[in-house]
Amino acid sequence: MGDYLSRFTFYDVVGYLLPGSVAMVAVALLASMIDPAWTFTAPSGIGPWGMLVAGSYFAGHVLQGTSSKVLRRSGARKSISKCTPDGRIAAAKKVLAEHGMQAESNAEVIDAVDQLKLPSPDQEIYVARQGFYRGSAAAFALMALVMLAAAVFGLGVSAFGVSLTRLASLLLGIAGVPLAVLFSQRYTDFVRYEIEFGIAAALRGTSQKSSDRH
Repeated sequence: MGDYLSRFTFYDVVGYLLPGSVAMVAVALLASMIDPAWTFTAPSGIGPWGMLVAGSYFAGHVLQGTSSKVLRRSGARKSISKCTPDGRIAAAKKVLAEHGMQAESNAEVIDAVDQLKLPSPDQEIYVARQGFYRGSAAAFALMALVMLAAAVFGLGVSAFGVSLTRLASLLLGIAGVPLAVLFSQRYTDFVRYEIEFGIAAALRGTSQKSSDRH
């Protein structure tokens, strides 16, 4: 057990567990809305809490898998790799210009893009935050959808020992919409980092192929 927990990363907690917890609450409320007999009770003891944590972790994986289809990654490496070598350099220079940097040769562009990257110790935190924003956007969108449906159709919802009135469902649904939008916007801010990595990787491939020919 300890060996398994040691393999848990910062991303597991921030990228999967936290957004997954919001999704689990939404799913629990949805279940009670469909059939009151499916109402989740408040966990008591290690077993129920463990199942709740495991369910949240699994829900986080589902969120990341589905939200990545909607909030797509940049695909910079794939798109740039289809360009001609000159086209790749032009794409890289455009990104550098947006950051107030200039470079002329292929090697200079690679070095300049590398300077945009975070130090290695910060990369894990950066990627985890990116996952947190993407997963949270999907989680709060799900929460908003469930709560607004409960309010519109006047259905009672309860989970983990808490029952919500129609007004409370409406307020939570309304609050979930801007939260989903906010987190999705924050996610798009982090896509720039992936674009920079993609450009550097594509240009390295160009450099390697050129050196192989010579």
